Amino acid sequence: MHGFSLQHQLVAIDHFNFLKKFQQILRTVIIALIITGTGFLVYAGHLGATLVYQQAAGVYTPSEDCIEFTDPDS
Repeated sequence: MHGFSLQHQLVAIDHFNFLKKFQQILRTVIIALIITGTGFLVYAGHLGATLVYQQAAGVYTPSEDCIEFTDPDS
C-alpha cells in the first residue's frame, strides 16, 4: 500500500517537473546504492562460500565446546 501511494506522489511531483531538476543527484544516489548493495551481496556470498568450504571439505573443525562461536562479552 505504501509503495502505491509513493508511486502516486512521485508521479504528481514529476508532473511539475520537480524531479528533472534533481536528475543528476538522483542518478548519483541510485548508482551509490547499487554499488553498496553489490558490495553487500559479494560479501555475503564470500561468507557463505567460506562456510561451505570449511564445513564440506572438513578443513576446519571447531573445538568440542565451540568456544570460538560464543560472544566474548558474555
